[in-house]
Amino acid sequence: MATRDLELQRFARKAAGYRAALTSFPHARAIELSAVIAIINALCENRGWDRTSVQIIDLMAGTGILSSKLRESGYLNLTAIELCDEMHVDATQASPVEWIKAESLVAGLEECRKRRPQVVVSLAAFHHLISYVGDRVDRLASAVKQHSLIGQVCDCMASDGVLLIVDLAEESFLTAAKHDLQMRFDKGVGVPAVHANVTKVIAQCPGTIMLESAIANWRGKVAVNPSLRWFREIVDAETVIGHKDMALTKELVSMCDVFFRTRCSTIRCPWLFSSEADLESFVIQKFGFLVERAPQEIDRNQLGKSIKQHLGSKEHDGGGWSLDWRLGVLTVEKSSVSSKTTVDEDILLLGIIVCLCGLLIGRLGVIALAPGAFATIEPVLSRFTWVFAGMLLAKLLQLFVQRRWKLWR
Repeated sequence: MATRDLELQRFARKAAGYRAALTSFPHARAIELSAVIAIINALCENRGWDRTSVQIIDLMAGTGILSSKLRESGYLNLTAIELCDEMHVDATQASPVEWIKAESLVAGLEECRKRRPQVVVSLAAFHHLISYVGDRVDRLASAVKQHSLIGQVCDCMASDGVLLIVDLAEESFLTAAKHDLQMRFDKGVGVPAVHANVTKVIAQCPGTIMLESAIANWRGKVAVNPSLRWFREIVDAETVIGHKDMALTKELVSMCDVFFRTRCSTIRCPWLFSSEADLESFVIQKFGFLVERAPQEIDRNQLGKSIKQHLGSKEHDGGGWSLDWRLGVLTVEKSSVSSKTTVDEDILLLGIIVCLCGLLIGRLGVIALAPGAFATIEPVLSRFTWVFAGMLLAKLLQLFVQRRWKLWR
């Protein structure tokens, strides 16, 4: 059975609970959604794109919650593409967002190609791009699958387009990301921008803690990759449908760096609730604990302990509860100018190597065929050999520095 079918089956079985969780607690993910919107705001502002006309595609959109919030934020040219009927069964009803039910990723990409979007965003979906060997996740094949999809999406975008992936991330990705979104992501985005966005969203939700309280409590106190541990140690083990993943990795970024311009960051986005009971209800519904199980079969005391142990649920002095959540952020851009520069650099490097090899072969040829003349022309050959060797060394050093700078960014 194809990997896509396996993952779609998981989603189909948990879709009703997933939608119920988001409907019952619409403000739970306010920080997460607002941070993603803040990134898109900055991308558009930096490039001079107008919110009313910039083409945005929400790829693997799920219930369409992000598209809905983008629409509320003034983005009018939106297309949500989803592969699972059960996930967006209610979303197409009187929705201001264009919805496309794609039969496959290939069909979804074809819809992208028709629209040539400036922004393609994928929230919490890429980690489901998995290849299996039997029932085991083939991590190498999965990384290749993700890299292949990134390349195909970039081919579908406008020439100055940006792919924004916000998803679960391995510790290697999180440690490689030099910037935390709360401090810096891109020009024009920082704590004030995110605060203003989130405060506006959750101000109408009485009993829910405000962003400042959540950030103050969680800054610098995030457990080691709690989101990923939660899925692998609890959801996969204790639900009928389980949970497999291929989270973002440093290696994926390195693969993308070969062909594209990338930037990686992290985002701390605690989920917000009015009470511990609401928090537990959200978790039970969203993560599939009710699939083939009655509510009374769930040991809430044990589940509460697991949530605290893995995700650090916490009660706040000002009222309300929060659930720690941390995601990786990866932007991928294609650039014709950058690509041309890369090709020119490759040609220059190849030319230097060819000249250096030619000089070395010439020295050997003179020694073999005209040893008497070698003493005469040897100084000239040596001088040119050292010149091209220096050029080669300088070029390799330049490429190394550029590579390290790119990773640092």
